[in-house]
Amino acid sequence: MFFICGKLFSLHNEKIDSIKVIAPNVITPNGDGINDTWSTIIVDAKQVFNLQTTIYNRYGKRVFESTNIKQVWNGYCQYEGTLCSDGAYFYVISYLDANTNETKNMSGFIELLSK
Repeated sequence: MFFICGKLFSLHNEKIDSIKVIAPNVITPNGDGINDTWSTIIVDAKQVFNLQTTIYNRYGKRVFESTNIKQVWNGYCQYEGTLCSDGAYFYVISYLDANTNETKNMSGFIELLSK
């Protein structure tokens, strides 16, 4: 857990079978170099294939999508090029676990705080 702007935040840490996926629940894209981008941390990433990460705003509009395990979200709408508004965003991650040959899914919320 950690504090930002007086609010307490934590990491969504989920172990799905043999793969451990960590997804922070806050992004502060204000240019200070701290939490300016959001990405998942995958332990044993060499066992992950067909990764897809999608982020939606509160209205269900897709603002980010990637199949690149190293691509980060900078808080901007990928399709409009503008900074997304402060608020809650929903992410969905799916991938093929090479250890079990099964598709795994994970989802959660991200809080975007730009100020």
